[in-house]
Amino acid sequence: MDAEVYRVLLARMLSVEVQRWSTQISFHGGGFRRVRKLSEAFLETAASNGVNRALVAVDNDGGSKKCPEHEHSHTPEQHGAKEDDCRVCWLSQAVPASWKGTSHRACIVVPIQTLETWLLQLRGDDFGGRPPETRYHRSQLKKQFYGHPLPPNARCTQLALEQLARPDALDRLRERKSFQHFAAQLQGW
Repeated sequence: MDAEVYRVLLARMLSVEVQRWSTQISFHGGGFRRVRKLSEAFLETAASNGVNRALVAVDNDGGSKKCPEHEHSHTPEQHGAKEDDCRVCWLSQAVPASWKGTSHRACIVVPIQTLETWLLQLRGDDFGGRPPETRYHRSQLKKQFYGHPLPPNARCTQLALEQLARPDALDRLRERKSFQHFAAQLQGW
């Protein structure tokens, strides 16, 4: 579901057709550690197959003391030494140098607590005056958006894409600091 949401977001933001690249490298099962472990191999394989733009994402799943929200002032070396540091900085360290700062290739890392944060923002849910990023339990955010019990993955994807289809979706998402950082990384794409 996440991959399809990101594909649609990129297509809307860039006003171009965006295709997901298929590979034998599987990120399924293993969570954020697996994504980091396989990111270099995935990106190098993608480059050798002519892919020159990539998005790497994990939900932050942090809290007030671990995995804090990414800030523009963060540097991967200082804020990403351990997995409980800023996950954006931590994951950025797995991006090969050949994907950083070149005009030929670019990789962005998504600075989000959990994707459902953005979806709830789109739907207009009330967070009681507190930003949704301060709600650290991913399962609660998922239940709030999808309902309980969680529907099948296809239905979750459909519910997410319905929110992204809103004409004001990008404007509403730009209210989130994490989305602003995400959008800023698309400069030059």
